[in-house]
Amino acid sequence: MIRVRCEEFPQLLVTTPHVQFVDGAAVVSDAVAKELEKLPIALSFEKQAQEVKPIARRGGK
Repeated sequence: MIRVRCEEFPQLLVTTPHVQFVDGAAVVSDAVAKELEKLPIALSFEKQAQEVKPIARRGGK
């Protein structure tokens, strides 16, 4: 996942691909980030570390 920042338009809404910025930030897939790079506005991109969620054990242990 990629965190995208847009300081110029903090409530930016991109329709294709659909991305809504809240307080100047949005988290998108790598593929969507590549599409956003084509826009004629200043955006910054930061790779997000993926969260690893523990798997619940069966049997209550």
